[in-house]
Amino acid sequence: MLYTNIKDLNILYIEDDGVIAESFVSILTRLGANVTHVTTYKEAAQKFDLGYNNFDLIITDIRLPDGDSGLDFARFVRAFDKDKTIVVTTAYAETDYLLDAIEYDVDKYFIKPFKESLFFEYLDDVAQKIKEKRNPPKNTQKVAESVTPTSKDTILLQDGIVYSYTGKCFIKDEEEIALTSQEIHLIELLLENMSKIVPYEDIQSSFTKKNGKTISIDTLRTVAKNIRKKTTHSILTTLSNIGYKMSPVN
Repeated sequence: MLYTNIKDLNILYIEDDGVIAESFVSILTRLGANVTHVTTYKEAAQKFDLGYNNFDLIITDIRLPDGDSGLDFARFVRAFDKDKTIVVTTAYAETDYLLDAIEYDVDKYFIKPFKESLFFEYLDDVAQKIKEKRNPPKNTQKVAESVTPTSKDTILLQDGIVYSYTGKCFIKDEEEIALTSQEIHLIELLLENMSKIVPYEDIQSSFTKKNGKTISIDTLRTVAKNIRKKTTHSILTTLSNIGYKMSPVN
């Protein structure tokens, strides 16, 4: 596979292992990517502050030598940019790391050792989506004909996103965003309790009453992450280890 989409991709790469970094930087450079390589959280934060709009993608190891982790950097990035693609690589598969990765809306989590082909296939796919977002094809946007943002059953949320109770979908820029049954249930539960934190326990109880099945915290976090990926990170507010809330636009 040629991985042609990676060409001209702007990558911020945080990795303190010199051997691994040299190998990946070499491959990415040969594929035509523009790679900024740093080894610490501090260096990464400085580079990001100076030109975060120039980076399409961030790849970071979890364990960094200056004490902070790659997940700390992911949280730092999300404070500025809710949509930046973040990929984490690590030799550690502890549950706490995985849960934090979900909480900080990390896009992909690769556990070392991993197949390089899978890694670069993922980057190539991401690069294609980034380029399509930069230059969307004309006349391909699906217009939502059945529901409009002025319907009585809709509510305006963050970043111009509308939720339709009739369509059971989000609407943004006249395009319907399809949702799964779990996503719909979580959204409507939070909307019923608008601007209030709904504890994880209450959310789990609601799912149990509706479906007769329990939902784990891990699954719940994945549902929330997918809602954010389909819309915007700010669509949900997380109170760590407590619950979620949704708020209307004031």
